[in-house]
Amino acid sequence: IPSAMGGTIKYDNAGLVFEKVKMTAKGHSGIETNGNNTNDTVTLKNSTLNVPNGFGIYFPSSGTLTINNSVINAKTMGAQVCAGSLNIVGDKSAITVTGGPVEKTENDGAIEDGAAISVINRPGYKDLGKVKVEAGRFTAKTGNYAFKAYEWKDMTGSVFDNTNGTIAVSGGTFTTAVPEDYCAVGFIPTQNADGTHGVKTGTYVAETGGIKYESLEEAINAATRGKTVTMLADTRENVTISKNLILDLNGFTINGGQVKEK
Repeated sequence: IPSAMGGTIKYDNAGLVFEKVKMTAKGHSGIETNGNNTNDTVTLKNSTLNVPNGFGIYFPSSGTLTINNSVINAKTMGAQVCAGSLNIVGDKSAITVTGGPVEKTENDGAIEDGAAISVINRPGYKDLGKVKVEAGRFTAKTGNYAFKAYEWKDMTGSVFDNTNGTIAVSGGTFTTAVPEDYCAVGFIPTQNADGTHGVKTGTYVAETGGIKYESLEEAINAATRGKTVTMLADTRENVTISKNLILDLNGFTINGGQVKEK
C-alpha cells in the first residue's frame, strides 16, 4: 500500500460493487475508504461480508455506501459512515455485531463503538449526506446500540443533531429502540411483540408528562388532574374531558371534531 510508505492515494469518483460475493476478512477490517476521497461508491448486493475479528465497513469518503439484501457479520462495529450517504435496502439485509466497543486511542480512523449502524459527524471530515434505512435486521451485543449516531470531537462523543433530517429510518428491525428524531417523515418508533424495535407509519398528535401519543384522546386519558396536554399536530377527533386539565392547542386545530367537558 503506497500510503503506508509515506505516499497519498486518491481515487475520486471510484466505484466498487460486490454482487453475489461471500467474503471473509481475517484481519481487523473488512472494507475501508479514504477520508480524502470525493464521490466514491461502495455497493454490496446479495453478498456477505464476515469480519470475525474486527469491523465491517468504514466509510469516511463523500459518495454513497449501499447495502442491498446483503449481510455483514462483525465483532466491533458493522457499518460506519463519517461522510457521504448510506442506503440500506432489502428485507434480506442484516448487520450483526457480536462485541465491542473498543476504546479509541487515536483521533483518526474508524471508531469501533459496537453498533450495527454507526453515523458520526466529525470536524474536518467531508459532510454527511443522507442516511436511509428502509429494511433489514440490525443486531448489537446486549448493552450496545443497534443504531448509534453522535458528534465526535477531541476524542469525545456528544449528541447528534438530526435537525436537517440526515437520518431517515422507514423500516427495519433493531435490538434497541430507534430514537424518534431518527425516523423518516411520517414514521414513529414502535416496539415489536418479540421485544425488538422498529418504526411504523404514524404521527404524534399530543403530549403530556413527557410522553407522546398518536391521538388527542389517548393523551387526555393519560393526563393526571391539573396537568397540561399539548397538541403536536392537527387532528380530527371528538374528545371528552372529564377532569380538570389544561389543553394547549399549541397553534394546531381539532378539525371536524369537538371537545366536550363532562
